[in-house]
Amino acid sequence: MKRNVNIIVVFNQNKSKVLMCKRKKAPFKGLYNFVGGKIEPNEDHLQAAYRELAEETNISKTDIELIHFMDFTYYLDHILVPFQPMLIFTVKKIS
Repeated sequence: MKRNVNIIVVFNQNKSKVLMCKRKKAPFKGLYNFVGGKIEPNEDHLQAAYRELAEETNISKTDIELIHFMDFTYYLDHILVPFQPMLIFTVKKIS
């Protein structure tokens, strides 16, 4: 079963820095990654992106405006990874 996931890339105002989160649980505990996660069955992509952003960073929908930037299908050793496509959002405006 394929599950869609979001990746949220948050830049600072002048786009010289990007927000990364340090993972607190397995897999990859202690490593850094972008904000994001699975899209729940009752959510659209944008609702899920805002929910994940708030859960992982405490940045709310009133703090930032996200836009859909691109879709990405992930392959590993020529095998389609079950989490796909990845919907990548970036910042349109920071309040």
